[in-house]
Amino acid sequence: EIAVRRKERRTVLLTRVLARIARPPDRLTAFTRWVLQLGRLGAPIFSNPVFIKEVQSEFSGKPRFRRIVFWASLALFFLLSLVDNGVRVSIGVPFMFGLGILVLVIPGVVASSVTREFEQGSIDLLRGTLLPMRSILAGKAFAGAFAWVGIAAALLIVVFVRPMFADPASDYWGRGNWHPPHGWILTVGDALVVVVGGLTCAFAIALSALMGVIFRRSVTAMTCSYLALGGLFILLPVLMAVTFDVDYDLPDEMLAVALNPFAVFGVCFMDNDWNWTGSTVLLFSVLYGGATVGLWLLAVSVATTSAERDV
Repeated sequence: EIAVRRKERRTVLLTRVLARIARPPDRLTAFTRWVLQLGRLGAPIFSNPVFIKEVQSEFSGKPRFRRIVFWASLALFFLLSLVDNGVRVSIGVPFMFGLGILVLVIPGVVASSVTREFEQGSIDLLRGTLLPMRSILAGKAFAGAFAWVGIAAALLIVVFVRPMFADPASDYWGRGNWHPPHGWILTVGDALVVVVGGLTCAFAIALSALMGVIFRRSVTAMTCSYLALGGLFILLPVLMAVTFDVDYDLPDEMLAVALNPFAVFGVCFMDNDWNWTGSTVLLFSVLYGGATVGLWLLAVSVATTSAERDV
């Protein structure tokens, strides 16, 4: 009975602390205030107390940081889009760079966000609440992703706005894309690369969260996350090309292409065969979607088992 009362008092105390932290500060970006408003309305993920606490208490929620990330990314991607007048290259280059940047920053933020609770000893307070481990882990992971959403927003702006200034006679229009009267483009190819980018980021988030709950140390978790992503995105394609003589330009090598999101990007932007492109993106979605779900479930299982063992 005494243990139950202590647990109840600890739960009430933590709830009050989270409620106090959840009060919106005076200085927040409009987008952050909108997200917090969604949380107050009970929207999934956004109403997660851990997510709200992370957004408002960490540096990623500071307005100066968020504005610098967004405007610097927008300027960089816009400059990269000017390297060539052809629409394929002017969109493909920023997208490649943007995906690379996101893959680099996600492990550093998500993995360290999870391990910080173990290093500071605050994980016991979170476990003492009524939140299940999957909700705690989800709040930490999505808060880490939210920290760099400005990069993704800037990238989407460049990708969808840049073709408005393209030459209608360029090879982009030769792919059967719709050409509206005022030059605005929303093509199947654009939608496909958004899907590929989203799945790649989701895979990196799930992998980083898993490394965080396994190793519990920021440096180790980030190092293992970078090694895993580097091995999958860089080392594996090189080994396949050298060992098995894989040609990434041939339709027969669909599996090899689908394993690498950067190769799938190249197919979406440069290939004229829509059957080959659609099949490659579909295979990529199945592989990375399944892997993301599997990694996330494994991370939740490891975190839950660890919590029960520590108790």
